[in-house]
Amino acid sequence: MVAATWFVAAAIATGAVATPPAACAGDGDTCRAEAEDSAALLQHGILAVGEKGQCAWSGQDPYANGRDHTCCHGGAKPLQKVLRKWQGPYTKCTYLCKECSSEGEDVYRYCGTGCGDKCKLNCCPGYEEHKENNKVICRQSTGWTARGCASAGEDPYARGKNHKCCDEYLHGRHAVPLQKVLRKWSGSKCTYRCEKCSRRGEDIFRFCPSGCHGCQNQQGPTVIHCCPGLSARKVRGKYICQ
Repeated sequence: MVAATWFVAAAIATGAVATPPAACAGDGDTCRAEAEDSAALLQHGILAVGEKGQCAWSGQDPYANGRDHTCCHGGAKPLQKVLRKWQGPYTKCTYLCKECSSEGEDVYRYCGTGCGDKCKLNCCPGYEEHKENNKVICRQSTGWTARGCASAGEDPYARGKNHKCCDEYLHGRHAVPLQKVLRKWSGSKCTYRCEKCSRRGEDIFRFCPSGCHGCQNQQGPTVIHCCPGLSARKVRGKYICQ
């Protein structure tokens, strides 16, 4: 992380193109993710066209030029690679990142184009497969609604939680929304934690770089959005809620 921070500062000072530092102490995925986050910080949330090593968001090809063959993390619905002939029956089989299957959706709805079994789109967390009318449909898991939401500072994916943050957190006399934030909160593993929205004067990129593909743009899962009534404005190279 120190190397990545030094790299960002040096690149800003010299105007250099964002590329990974020469050495990284972590594993391959960690080094790549930190380099991506550093590049994103230089761009202040703007994804550069053709930038190498970027993960793919929903509807994007993870194997396209400038992508790192993975779908981005984050969001209430995890992304998954799906293989099919997206452009028609006489086109090539290609991958796109798609949101997991939710309530009432058929996990095999993208199949049948002759591209093998990589077309299945698994159920979202909290849902399970049910056979209905010769289809495999996602339905909410038994007992799921009885689980509790996660409060500020808690992992929404911890045991006993329903993978969601509670709607709001009481801060003094004011209630502020919570959101899931992806980061290496402890150790080397990327995990989520519920955090309060960014208040007046706070930088929405304050937890970047995260090393978790979370800082590539203002919708990244490590970026903490402004509280209601505020908007992020660029102030001295940072995006501050005002």
